[in-house]
Amino acid sequence: MKTELPPSWINKFGDRIDIDSKFVYEMTAYKIFPKEKRAELKSSKFITSEREQNSQVKVEYYPNKKNPDYVIVKSLEMVSAPKWYINYTPLPEFKYIWNKKTKKKK
Repeated sequence: MKTELPPSWINKFGDRIDIDSKFVYEMTAYKIFPKEKRAELKSSKFITSEREQNSQVKVEYYPNKKNPDYVIVKSLEMVSAPKWYINYTPLPEFKYIWNKKTKKKK
């Protein structure tokens, strides 16, 4: 049995947006180690706002840009928006894809 999920939309950056009473954003910070080819999530925090903020990505190199030991990447991404904003801006609707059971080949 399928459950009906609330409608979602896709913003101009390709992220999924839900309907809420205010703008909700997620602030994340990742510590990336290029030599070891791994990343760690340092922090994640949700914030609300009455108005739209631009999505941002900030990159900081430590100790220097030519040979970094690690890189800090901070980003701000929209998670949900009010209904008036979704109606005002032409956003495509997000389509849920349900996994269908497939027959296994012998």
